[in-house]
Amino acid sequence: DACSDGAGGLIAAMPFYDSNSTGSKDIAVWKLAADGSRPWGNLTLPLVSAPNDQSDVHVVADGAGGALMAWTDPRAVTRSTDIFALHIDTHGSREFGWFFYGSPVCDALGAQSQPRITQDGTGGMWLVWLDQRAGLAGDLRYSHMLGNGSLAAGFTTDGTPLCSASGTQGEAVLAGDGAGGFFAVWRDDRSGTADLYVQHVLASGVVAPGWAVNGRVLTSASGAQDQPAIASVAGGKVVVAWRDARSGTP
Repeated sequence: DACSDGAGGLIAAMPFYDSNSTGSKDIAVWKLAADGSRPWGNLTLPLVSAPNDQSDVHVVADGAGGALMAWTDPRAVTRSTDIFALHIDTHGSREFGWFFYGSPVCDALGAQSQPRITQDGTGGMWLVWLDQRAGLAGDLRYSHMLGNGSLAAGFTTDGTPLCSASGTQGEAVLAGDGAGGFFAVWRDDRSGTADLYVQHVLASGVVAPGWAVNGRVLTSASGAQDQPAIASVAGGKVVVAWRDARSGTP
C-alpha cells in the first residue's frame, strides 16, 4: 500500500522476506520523490522484523511528510493474529513513543485481521478491523491511535465494537469526515446475502447522533454487493463505489 508524502511523491509499505530473518515475512518501506529519486535509498528499508509473517499492511499520510501504517501480525504464539501499527517520519524513522516493531492496536484473543485506516487530521489515525474473538464469524471493531503512539482517551487494546450484528462483516474501508472523525463502509451478511452498511464515528470516538448502533444500510439490493471503495469530498461527505450483482452479473 502507499500514500502521498505531501510533496508530490509517495511512501510505500509492503511485506518482504528479509535475508537476515528466519524466512518469515516482515514489513519494509520505501519512498519515491516527485522527481523519481529514492531519498531513503534504492532498496526497501526494513522496518518491522517481528516473529512470524506480518501481512496486509495499509498506509496513510500523517499530514507532516511521514506515514502511519497498520498490519495483521501473528507474532504472539499464545494468540492467532493481532493488529499492530507504526508511525514513521519523513526520513523513514520511527516516531518517538512507538514500540520498535510496532505498537499493539488490538491484542485480544482470537483472530484480528483486515486492518483499514484513515488519518484523523491531527497526526493520528482511526483503525477498523475484522475481529473473530470467541469463535465469532466476524464482527468489526475500531480504535483511535494518536501520532505519539498512545491510544486516544476511551480506547484500549481491546477495541470498540463498530458492528456486532448477526452474520459476517468484513471488507471495511474508511475515509475521514473532515472534522476529526470517520465514515466506514463494509460488506455485511446479516440478511443472508452481501449488502453494504455505513457508519459515522465522530472525533470524540462515539457514533454520530441518529446513526444506528450497528450501522445504517447503504444498499440492500438483490444479489451481492461487495468490494466497497470510499473517498472523502468537501463538506464532510464521502463518495462510495462497489461491485454489484443485482442484475445477475457482478
